[in-house]
Amino acid sequence: MKIANRHAVRPGQLPHERPDQMTDQRTGVFPFLLTILPLLFLLSGAPDAWAGWASGDYASPLGTAHVKVSGENVAITFEEIPGTGITGKAGGAAVFETGGGDVTGRLHAESNGAFSFRAEGETMLFEPTGATGKGLSPPESPGHSVPVPSASAPSSSSTTSPPGRTPVSPLTPLGTGVAAALASKRQSDPYFGFSLLPPSGWSFEKNANGFLMKSGTRTILASPHEMNDEEMLRSSLAEGVQFPQAGTVLNLEGDVAGFGAGGVTCRLAGTVEGADARALNIALVSPHGGGASLVAWAGPDQYDASFEATARKVAESVKFEARAERPEVKEWRGVLARSRLSIIDSDYTSGLSQDGYGSGSGYSIEKHFDFCADGSFRFTDQSSYSVDAGSAGVAGGSNDANRAGQWSIHVIDRFVVLLLQYQDGQSAQHVLTAQGQTVFLDTEEWQRSGSPLCP
Repeated sequence: MKIANRHAVRPGQLPHERPDQMTDQRTGVFPFLLTILPLLFLLSGAPDAWAGWASGDYASPLGTAHVKVSGENVAITFEEIPGTGITGKAGGAAVFETGGGDVTGRLHAESNGAFSFRAEGETMLFEPTGATGKGLSPPESPGHSVPVPSASAPSSSSTTSPPGRTPVSPLTPLGTGVAAALASKRQSDPYFGFSLLPPSGWSFEKNANGFLMKSGTRTILASPHEMNDEEMLRSSLAEGVQFPQAGTVLNLEGDVAGFGAGGVTCRLAGTVEGADARALNIALVSPHGGGASLVAWAGPDQYDASFEATARKVAESVKFEARAERPEVKEWRGVLARSRLSIIDSDYTSGLSQDGYGSGSGYSIEKHFDFCADGSFRFTDQSSYSVDAGSAGVAGGSNDANRAGQWSIHVIDRFVVLLLQYQDGQSAQHVLTAQGQTVFLDTEEWQRSGSPLCP
């Protein structure tokens, strides 16, 4: 049915429009916009814009968290749990990597610069260090509020929030539960001076040499070492792994590079127990002295980027503590401190050569190790020999060595070992045994006395 237009047409008015229709359209648009704008605001992820996603230190249920923001990418590491962290997008998908497996969730912005990681119905809250606001909820935009998905936290861990607001709480199951699970997986030994998180699903064995981890033919061995600075580590790693009698010879492949704070790493190639192998060597320095060395090896067909990533993750999980001293180490330190170990011997024989000339031969050996209580040592060698072959002439030679370095005592594979670190970067180790005043360095006999250089 057609309705006649009984109204005059004003300027700007379409001939077929009524003024009351124009008013109805305008007033009908405003309620629609007021309804749809908050929804668009939520769908666009507007709450995330308030947080700013700033880099810095945050408090979390797992202790201090270090947050690094680069564009929309967010990386979170935990100070007390190395090798574990969260990576993802600001306001988007994220993965929480743990020693027991990965947890997939999302990062959300909260208020007062806080944000949260939500996964599997649980929430972990990150608050800027020093933040005083407790009842955290997303800030309001004039005229409307933004709801927060409910978190079923225990009442003991819920934060106080203003009336009508839903609290965001650091829930126990994802927070301290993950920390406890990681702590139960951490492996340590008081005599090694470090602990670590083994790879999930790998077999694990602790022996006298360190921690042995295996997955098929892939192997990671983490052992204590006694080097105290980066230069010594670089020199040692450059030598590779040399046990030819056992069919294990791994030589440097490429350059020695830095790893973390004061650590070094390199790739190796060669053989392990007679089979072709490639390896990654990582050495770390402990603030308490010495450190940890990780060698990860596999056959060429099993050695790939994922294996390297696993080995690096284990190294990043290493946590140092003061090393407990074995009783036998303390005993041997007391034996050698302020002592001199000496080999002194000489001999000379004489006779006639075939052409009637006088002949003879002799030697003189004088070698000393002086061990000081501060861990330093000095080695001297003034040995000589001579051979008189009559008319053929005289031949001979002598040593005049004078070297210094640091000494320490360790237990390696149930043997007490003397480790000598020379100032020129070379090192040597000798199995220690004793009988009375005779000390055996491996099978060589040395006589012990007081040191004139280290009173």
